[in-house]
Amino acid sequence: MVNVTEKSNFNQNLVERILILEGLDLISSKNIVVDKSTLSIKDLKIVTVFSLDHVQQAIKCCQSIRAHPELTKTKIIAYIFDDMHQDVLHIYNSLCSDVEIRHLKKLFEKYPDYVRKPKEYRFKHIITADTLKVEKLILYVDASISFRNSRGIQFEILINDFLKNNTIDAALFLPTSHSVFSVTHPKMYEFLPADTEKLKHLEMYMAGITLWVSTQKAKNLLHTIVSCGLEQECMAPNGSLQECLPHVT
Repeated sequence: MVNVTEKSNFNQNLVERILILEGLDLISSKNIVVDKSTLSIKDLKIVTVFSLDHVQQAIKCCQSIRAHPELTKTKIIAYIFDDMHQDVLHIYNSLCSDVEIRHLKKLFEKYPDYVRKPKEYRFKHIITADTLKVEKLILYVDASISFRNSRGIQFEILINDFLKNNTIDAALFLPTSHSVFSVTHPKMYEFLPADTEKLKHLEMYMAGITLWVSTQKAKNLLHTIVSCGLEQECMAPNGSLQECLPHVT
């Protein structure tokens, strides 16, 4: 874990940063799972997020979750951006009536303005950390993700295998077919030192669907990722692009 409470390249106001990390239960964490064998699919919560222009996808996502035989009663939590119109939210609520709605505007009240930018995706792991303040086992999914209810993932098997065999208490599932190095801006290494030669041969996985258990190991990982998101030049540094170049591999 990068200790951002000590002297480092993380330049955001130290007191502000510590308060945010404490608020997300990432310093002196309280909600910690010690024995993963006590957990099961019954503890799983699904977390998603969407803005006004992704409402249709979000509706399809929640309905596909409910259509999956293993997920009919799994709690769904949806964070929404502050561009949401009340009438549109009413439509979503009518079609996904049992989803718990949380407003990002309230969560981000004391955050730097750049954290609110949807296209920089700083919010994903902040949402993950915010949910893990209370929940023990969560699956984060982008609103664009839909679940198949036949010939798809067997979630109970997936969860049990994750809890038994995953050594970092976090998992990614969707490969990108290109390396981590090829799409990482060099300035990020100033904040997150890494062996770049290894990254040239390490395939990147998408953050569109991630599985987390609230252990200290996972909290340490989130501490570093969220700290990067809070630093303007760590995530989406000046000169970075939102789209991959055609020749990227």
